[in-house]
Amino acid sequence: MLMSLSTAGHVLWEKPLGATGHPHLKPDEPNESGSNPSTDGKHVIALVSSGDLCCYDFDGNKIWDCNIEDRYGAFQIEHGIHTSPLLYEDRLYLALLHRKAHWIVCLDKNTGKEIWKVPRPTNAELESREAYTTPIIWPLAGEKQLVIVGSDYITGHSLADGSEIWRVGDLNPKSNYKTDFRIIATPVATPDMLLVGTVRDNGPIIALKPGLRGTLSAGNPFELWRAKGAPDVASPLLVDGYAYFMHAARGDLLVLDAKTGKEAYKQNISNTNYRASPVYADGKVYLTGRGDGNVTVVKAGPKFERLAVNHLDDNFAASPVIADGRIYLRGYNNLYAIQKTDN
Repeated sequence: MLMSLSTAGHVLWEKPLGATGHPHLKPDEPNESGSNPSTDGKHVIALVSSGDLCCYDFDGNKIWDCNIEDRYGAFQIEHGIHTSPLLYEDRLYLALLHRKAHWIVCLDKNTGKEIWKVPRPTNAELESREAYTTPIIWPLAGEKQLVIVGSDYITGHSLADGSEIWRVGDLNPKSNYKTDFRIIATPVATPDMLLVGTVRDNGPIIALKPGLRGTLSAGNPFELWRAKGAPDVASPLLVDGYAYFMHAARGDLLVLDAKTGKEAYKQNISNTNYRASPVYADGKVYLTGRGDGNVTVVKAGPKFERLAVNHLDDNFAASPVIADGRIYLRGYNNLYAIQKTDN
């Protein structure tokens, strides 16, 4: 279901999206509407695991729809497709990385028609062929690039035609190959750095600088550093020279110096699982627990300081959104809007 609500919490409209045959693809995890909608302020575009991709305007009028499985082949991925559509200027980008196929697709946001489709080759095996990451734009000073992470590689692509500009390997070395090296966390980027987290159990965290070309391995000249301790599910947070990683299973917060990759600190926040990505506002980092309903607030910077723990009677997998002085949280049961009062 795609819903539109006012900032006062009133439902403006709601539209069913596709047919959901498996309310929970994995016990106690989110359902088949796990990806985030994308918007340009006029359109809102949403994808669900049935392959249904829909575009609506802000009044709830359908602009177009299609089914990605019908176009590009049936999905074969253990926990369902949860990549989010990336809307940038007049184009919509999708990364379809699963066991049966590996495609990067670009659609016209106004019509849903295909602009280009390119294969993304991989020699990954079994579950490592699967990825749940979302494409991002690397806002380089020169030509912006589309970055795709998953299926054992990081790749950069031309926005014009999808052609591959570079790829970085050795994420999952053949000398100690893991067939369950499926990447969930979406990378983050600044004009000077691309920061990639990979998988659980001390998977690599990789920082890259601009200028990459061709096929590259670990230790290439554009690799700023590699560290261990990837968070598995949550995307990294990069702010004021520090990188924050919230570990999915152990509830540990890992903070690294973004320039060197050296550890600033590691602190256990809670023994619950974490699916939501850390978010930042007003000098504070917000960490949302899945099972305990707690949002822990810590001071941003190189030293750990817990400022608050706020509890809501719900479970949370979606990352909070901060806008206009409010924090919006999507729980399993409710949507919440929280703001500071004048009292």
